[in-house]
Amino acid sequence: MVRILSVEDFEKIKNEGVGYVLITDKPNSTRRLHRADCPHVDYNNFYQKVIVNKEDNGGYYWFKDRLHALNELNAEECLVCKR
Repeated sequence: MVRILSVEDFEKIKNEGVGYVLITDKPNSTRRLHRADCPHVDYNNFYQKVIVNKEDNGGYYWFKDRLHALNELNAEECLVCKR
């Protein structure tokens, strides 16, 4: 698991389209797993949550392995990009 803390890292992950991005949301107590190329892994949402709000309401994490992400943080899979 790697925390995504910079715009550069986010853009690299999106451009490569490899692995999975877990998005946590503290107010809703959700942990949603997306493929890196999923349209729901959005720059504007990342920027607001991580850069502007400094992860106060959640964060973004990159995983190489889908099952590892699902098991480690008890995440739910995105219904749009779920395989």
